[in-house]
Order: sequence, then structure tokens, then C-alpha cells
Amino acid sequence: MTEPNQRELLKKCRRGNAGAQHTLYKLHKDRLFSLCLRYAKDHPEAQDMLQDAFIAIFRDLHQYNGSGSLEGWLHRVTVRAALQHLRKKNPLRQAEEFDMQISDSFTFSPDTDLNSEAILKMVQQLPDGYRMVFNLRCVEEFSYPEIAAALGIAESTVRSQYARACKQLRFLVEKLTRDEPYMEVSVSQLEHSQPENSLEFEAMIASILDRARQIIELSPNIPSEANVMLKNINNQSFLLNFIASNLSSKIKIKQKILEIDDLRQKAEAILEQMNNELQLLELKDQIENK
Repeated sequence: MTEPNQRELLKKCRRGNAGAQHTLYKLHKDRLFSLCLRYAKDHPEAQDMLQDAFIAIFRDLHQYNGSGSLEGWLHRVTVRAALQHLRKKNPLRQAEEFDMQISDSFTFSPDTDLNSEAILKMVQQLPDGYRMVFNLRCVEEFSYPEIAAALGIAESTVRSQYARACKQLRFLVEKLTRDEPYMEVSVSQLEHSQPENSLEFEAMIASILDRARQIIELSPNIPSEANVMLKNINNQSFLLNFIASNLSSKIKIKQKILEIDDLRQKAEAILEQMNNELQLLELKDQIENK
């Protein structure tokens, strides 16, 4: 949406125009719902938080003067609404204060093979107080004093809650990798036959490498050196298996692809998953740069 159109939409929203308010809701509900999911224990609670957030947004919209991005202001209002929702339940009432000092660099860094859905489910399993402090510290990047001030609790409580949240998340990650390993495979020598139409297959490999480079460029968590690694893999079978193992798809999908013996079918399956991943990354990049 262009800046003049946004100004006009906000002007109508401030006047109480129901149509304009519905338009603003549709434009931002998905992103803000994803934000609420980080603070909620499940989807119904996230819906309640989102409803509280939009009530606050339309009530306080006159406070937004356009000096910063609208998305940033909506984000802050939604976080406050989520915190108020949780504080009504008083999740920190039973929090223990103890002298567990941890460095400012202590953070939860899950294995990159864990997709965002798995990580979100782990965060949602945390007790309300742990989840609230973890999000403010790790995601919103608040300092310990800022979190203490926002929640009205002692800084020592913030530190202990964050430390315990990280400890519990590490336990959940270890349990997942122990009880549900990424791959269950048996190793045997496989003889891959070269596809009959080698030119078409070479073009497919080139397309896969091109999409891999695009995904690396759009993914801040993937080092640029990954491009060099791909260039140095000469065996096509090994290349396909390497890329399939590093897809952001669900574990079951990756395992199914790895079990395909026919190289052409494997390449087609990888290309399909990479196209989906690239579309999501491009959409995310467009949204963030609006």
C-alpha cells in the first residue's frame, strides 16, 4: 500500500469507518496473529490476544503520528496486548527469585534443522511466565531491566525465568532429537542410473543450483560460503542428497525424498520443495521491505 493510501485509510479508521477498519485488520491480521502465537499456549489464546490487540489498535490509533513505520507501531501495541492478557492470569506470581546469574550473551540457539513450526510448538509448551520472558528477551531483544520494568517484577526474577526457559527449551530439543530423530535410515550401496535424457537432467540440476543460490541469498541464517560448497560437489547423486537433507521442509518429506532411487524423480521432488520454499522467502522479503 502506498503512503498516501495508508494515510487515507488510517484517517478513515480514526473516524470509526467500519470498512476501513476491516481493511486494516485484513492487511495485518496474519502477521500479528503469528506474533500472538509466540506468546500464547495455543491458537484459541492467540485469537483472544489478537482480538485484544485490535481493540487497542483502533482505540489508540490517534497516538500513531506517522513518525515511524506503521508495522512497528502495530507490533508494539500487539506485544503490550499479549502481555496484558498474560498478566491477567498472573503467571509470574509463583516465580522464585534466586541468584542465577547468566551472561547477556546466553541465548537459546536451536539446531537449524528444526523448522519454525517445531520451535514454535516448543515455545508454546513453556509455562506462561517463562514464555513471556523468553519472547521479550530472545525475540524482542529487551534488556533485563526493560523486561523487569514492563512486567513490574524484580530483575532477578527476569533472569531466573529466562534461564529456566532456556533450560526447558534445551530439554525439549534434546527430547525431540532423542525420541523422534531427524532421519531413520539404513545404509546400503545404491546404484543410481543416469537418466536417459541427460541434457534435460543437466538442466534440472542447473535449476536446482540456481534456486539454491536464491534461497541462500534470501536466508540470513545461511552463510554465503554455502555457495562455494555447492560448487565443489561434482557428484550429482551426492549433490541431490545433500540439498534434500538441508531443505526446510518437514522431516518426513525430506526422508521420503532421500529414499527415492531414481535420480530424475528425486530431482523433481527437490525442485518442487525448493520452489515452495523460495516463494515463501520472497513473500517474506517483500513484506519486510514494504
